[in-house]
Order: sequence, then C-alpha cells, then structure tokens
Amino acid sequence: FVLVAITLVSFGLNIFLVKGHLNSVFYFPVTRGWELLFGSLLGRFEIKQSNQNGPANVSSAFGLILILGGVFLLSERNIFPGFWALIPTLGAVLILNSDTNSFVNCRILSHPLLREVGLISYPLYLWHWPLLSFIVILEGGVDSAHHKQWVVCSLIVSFLFAELTYRLIEKKFKTAKYQ
Repeated sequence: FVLVAITLVSFGLNIFLVKGHLNSVFYFPVTRGWELLFGSLLGRFEIKQSNQNGPANVSSAFGLILILGGVFLLSERNIFPGFWALIPTLGAVLILNSDTNSFVNCRILSHPLLREVGLISYPLYLWHWPLLSFIVILEGGVDSAHHKQWVVCSLIVSFLFAELTYRLIEKKFKTAKYQ
C-alpha cells in the first residue's frame, strides 16, 4: 500500500507541477521517482509473464513499440515528463515483465551491440550531458550554424569516454575483491 501511495503521489506531483515548473519537475527525484517505482511495484507483485509463445511475446513487443514510439512521438511541443513519460515507462515495465525467452528480449535486446550499449549506459549517461552542455555554452545556444555537427561529435566522444570509463574504472570495481 505504501509503495503504491508513494508512486501515485510522485506521479501526481509530476502531472500537477510540470506546466509551471518544467525544469524542476524534470530534475527533481520526487517528481520522477514514480518511473523507478513502477519497476519496484512490478518486482513487489511478481506478475511476470512466463510463456514464450503467448503473453510474454505480446508484452515485450508492445513494450518495445512504446519505447520506440516515445522516441518518435515526443517533441519540443510535448511537455515532458508529464503524462508523456508514461509511454517509455510503461514500455520498459512491459519488457521487464516479459520472460527472458520472449522474442524481443532474447533476439533483439540480447544482440551483442545492444548489450554493449547497456554495459556502458551509466557512464554514457554521465558523460553526455556535460559534453552537450559545454557545446551550448561555447556556441552561445542551440541555434548556431555548427551546432548539429558539434552534437554528433560530442555523442561520439561520449561513447568513447563511456567505453573507457566502463573498461578502466567500472569493470575493475565490479571484479575487485575487498577484504
């Protein structure tokens, strides 16, 4: 009950505050916590789909469609997070809820390239914002003539730094034996 209540309050604050305080809502953990709490609720209630030929395949396929749809449906005109954050969040929940042997999980998300991106996802998350922000500062905004080229360069550098961070730092801590 408490977990459901906290999730609903977080989502409600997200909806209520997003129009007047967009930046605050985007970065404030209280108004974004519901996204993580959806996964907690999934784990708490253990409602996993388990057969490959039925609901698990539908769940994972629809989840992938929601996530990809979110990429294409979300634009500068949409207020995000708000209600729009439900699209990728529900997509992730549906994929997590499906069996690891479902087609999407087993054949698509287990592809070595996507697994590698998954391994470096946290360092990539940490590196991309400072680099993109630095470009905006140097260029004086996002409307400069060379902004797109700088963004592409920064994303390439972000992937490189993320890979190095994962290999040289994160992986060593994961395999370190502490006494």
